[in-house]
Amino acid sequence: MAPQIDFDELRSAWRALQYESAGAGWRTIPILGGRVCPILAGREFPGNEEAILVGFQGIQRPPAESLPQGQGFLVTCPELGAAGRDRTWIGLARQPGGDLDLFAIMAADVLGTLESRYVSDDSRRFSIFVARIRSWQEFMRRGIPRLLSPEAEVGLVGELQILSVILESGYPVALTVEAWKGPQRGLHDFALDGGVIEVKTAIAGRGFPVHISSLDQLDESLARSLYLAAVRLIVAPSGKTLPQRVDSVRDLLAVHNDVRADFDGRLIEAGFVDSLRSSYARTFEVTSVSYYEVGESFPHLTRNSAPRGVTKANYELDLDLVSHVPKPSEEVLRRLGVLV
Repeated sequence: MAPQIDFDELRSAWRALQYESAGAGWRTIPILGGRVCPILAGREFPGNEEAILVGFQGIQRPPAESLPQGQGFLVTCPELGAAGRDRTWIGLARQPGGDLDLFAIMAADVLGTLESRYVSDDSRRFSIFVARIRSWQEFMRRGIPRLLSPEAEVGLVGELQILSVILESGYPVALTVEAWKGPQRGLHDFALDGGVIEVKTAIAGRGFPVHISSLDQLDESLARSLYLAAVRLIVAPSGKTLPQRVDSVRDLLAVHNDVRADFDGRLIEAGFVDSLRSSYARTFEVTSVSYYEVGESFPHLTRNSAPRGVTKANYELDLDLVSHVPKPSEEVLRRLGVLV
């Protein structure tokens, strides 16, 4: 499970500073004592918006244009005078009009990146810290709801299943997480050296309907090889919740801190926020995973096969009505370069 920071402590500190103004400048309170970096809860007056400030040693002050900015938050390098000497301070502040509850969740999550016992260097800590802020930047830019829809929850379970299969095959962990493009809205969910995988997930029932979002998604001419992975689920007490599946992947990445940080950032981009994990109560069991090779005879639409004049399309395909025989998992993984 990802490190959890109590955002109620942050909100209490911000409330205590709310009326501390005695002119322009920063008002701060040290919080989270004993952590690897000094952390302050703060407000900068006259604006009075909530902020967190983290002090890093041994890094140069980054140019303002290199720091991520997002809807609802602002990243700065504040000057704290004598109290902040010998450190470079990075401030993450709520912008006017930004949602305070969401900002507190974000701040607590970002501070959690400082907790890993596997990173002892502030330079690496800073890089991971900023990368997590960039993930939140994408989350807010896309206007993702705080909670995944039931359909998006099912889709993420399926992608995590394929991610686990690749990790457990022995493929390098860094390359595996890097190949996971679904959270970044890639054309396909996984892009590997030997080809790509598009993951479709459904709860068992009548048929296996999948939504194809464009004429390019199942265009085999755009990849060395293209497979559609069909993950079938049932909701059962013996299954695992989405957060439990997230934690299972984290266990596979336990000693790979940079990769774990990359994975956690992609989860945020996918819309999964750790502090809301208790909201996902459904327990899913994977009943089957089938791999279909998409080729000329597989039923699909592409720019070349669509009628003249059709330039955009999204459509539904029922995999239970497809006559093609699924490929064995080992054959697919070898073709994609995962197994040698």
